[in-house]
Amino acid sequence: FAGHRDGAPAGVDAAVMKLMDEKKTVGAEVGVMQGGKMILAKGYGRADLEFDAPANAETCFRIGSVTKQFTAALVMKLVERKTLALDDDLSKWVPEFPLQGKHVTLRQLLQHTSGIPSYTDIGAAWEAKWPLELTHEELLALVKDKPFDFEPGTQWAYDNTGYYLLGMVLEKASGKKYEDLLRDEITTPLGLTRTRRDSNVDLIRNRAQGYAWQGRGAQGDLVNDQPYGTNQPGAAGFLLSTARDLVTWSMALSSGKVVSKESFTLMTTPAVL
Repeated sequence: FAGHRDGAPAGVDAAVMKLMDEKKTVGAEVGVMQGGKMILAKGYGRADLEFDAPANAETCFRIGSVTKQFTAALVMKLVERKTLALDDDLSKWVPEFPLQGKHVTLRQLLQHTSGIPSYTDIGAAWEAKWPLELTHEELLALVKDKPFDFEPGTQWAYDNTGYYLLGMVLEKASGKKYEDLLRDEITTPLGLTRTRRDSNVDLIRNRAQGYAWQGRGAQGDLVNDQPYGTNQPGAAGFLLSTARDLVTWSMALSSGKVVSKESFTLMTTPAVL
């Protein structure tokens, strides 16, 4: 950044507003850390259009698959304690999921190389259930009888089912719900006060609402996004957070404050098939 104005990097406001206009974005948040200090945490646009509520630095947004970073880190923390092993077979922890005579390791789930079909790729069968709060059994029923996409370890394919299953592994191994394990191991120690699981039941202060464009181009209209069961993304994507929390998280994870530097290197090294 060229300079600072009132404690914030100069040019950020204009850059964010320009991008939001180009992308037709309702609301956004930006966090900037420099020299180990948070120099900007700010919301832009609206968190809720129906109430004309502005987004601010405390507005929590759905972070989708960034959730997988947290899930992978939790797995590595339990690996470091020898509660889990990367080469454990999935059947050791989730025996109810049929592996059709194949062997699938936790390492392959983390690397998206298990071959287990992703429930988000099955089309209408999943889309019809979007609004429902599915149990583990009901969610896995969408894919458990489908053939593997490939033999485990031989190919790569992005797989939400794999990370959903890792959430189940974490719960079995720790004896805690995912959200409780996350709180005890990550969010409380790091002070991530606005990072938590999404919920259609809980009252969550200052949560951004989701929107979609209906129609095309300049004639399109903003509408409320498709309702979805917040259980469904599971450990693959059901967290909420803020820009401030995510910047803090990123710095902590990469500096050895969450997992060991050896574990972080393993997490960020591409796998070779």
